[in-house]
Amino acid sequence: MDELITKRIAKGDKDIIERLVRKVAEGDRNAFDQLITPFRGLIRSIAWDYFHNREDVEDCENEAMARVWQGLDRNMFRYNDSFKAFVSKVTANTAINMLRMKKRQGADITESLDGKTMDKDGEIPFEAEDPSVNVEEIIEKKTRKEELRRALGEIPPDQSYAIVLTQLEGKSYAEVAHMEEVAEGTIKSRVNRGIKSLTRLLNPPNYSDDNETRSGKSK
Repeated sequence: MDELITKRIAKGDKDIIERLVRKVAEGDRNAFDQLITPFRGLIRSIAWDYFHNREDVEDCENEAMARVWQGLDRNMFRYNDSFKAFVSKVTANTAINMLRMKKRQGADITESLDGKTMDKDGEIPFEAEDPSVNVEEIIEKKTRKEELRRALGEIPPDQSYAIVLTQLEGKSYAEVAHMEEVAEGTIKSRVNRGIKSLTRLLNPPNYSDDNETRSGKSK
C-alpha cells in the first residue's frame, strides 16, 4: 500500500476516503483493506479498554472490522463525517455488545430521567457542581480492571463510549463532541452520569448498609 495514501487516510483526507468507501460499497475488498489499515491500531486500543485478554480483544477487533464493512456496504457512513469517529463508534458498540452477551444474567441498567430537563440533544444538562471522578481512580480504589470493563457494558452505550474516549483514550470533551456532533456539555453530561452509574455498580453490595450502620453508631 502506498505509504503516502495511508498517511492521508489517517489524517482524514475526505477525497481519498470517499473514493475508497464507494469502492467498498461495490464489494472491493482491497479498497476496504486500504481504508481500515490506518485505523487498526485505534480499533485495538479501544478493544483493550474494554477487555483484559488477547482472545477477547482479537474477537472484538475482527467483529468491529466486519461491522465497519457492513456499515459501509449498507451506506451507513456519511461522507461529511469523520471516518475515524465512525470506526471508533462501531468498535465501542461492538465491545459493549460483546460484554452484554457475556453478562446476560443481570437486569438491564438504565438511568432514571425523572424530574430532569433534557437539552436539545436529548441529554440531561451537565451539572458543573457535581465534578467527574477519574476512571483510573475507580480502577485503583474500587475494583479490578476486569470489573470496570464489565460495568462499562452495563451502562448506556453513549455514556460508556464517552467515558472510554475521554477518560481512557485521553481525548478532550471538545474533540469527542465534534466526533459525535453534539454540544460539549452533552459529552460532559454523559461522562458525569456514566461515572455515577459505574460508581454504583462497582461499590460493594453492602455499601449503603455499611454507611447507615456507621451513621447509626455515630449518633
